Amino acid sequence: MQDAVAQEKAAGGQRLHASEEQNMELRGEFRQHLVAAEGSITQKADELKRLALKVTEQEKAIREAQHNLDAHESTGPSFVKTADNIRDTHISTEQ
Repeated sequence: MQDAVAQEKAAGGQRLHASEEQNMELRGEFRQHLVAAEGSITQKADELKRLALKVTEQEKAIREAQHNLDAHESTGPSFVKTADNIRDTHISTEQ
């Protein structure tokens, strides 16, 4: 009976040891995945920053283009009127 108990204790100890080894291996794998995920997160954060800067630059370019368009539209008709006046003046002096 004592031999059976001793054998069971030995088998239990071996299972416990195997479980502890497996636990250590899984923790190591988890650390590796965690480090890889942190690197991926850092890369994605850097990419988001780059894209945010690009969007900011595009917004600035759009605002400048809109400003130029507004300026052109506000001076465009007066330029046409001025050109018409010059042409009319030139025509009237020829007659």
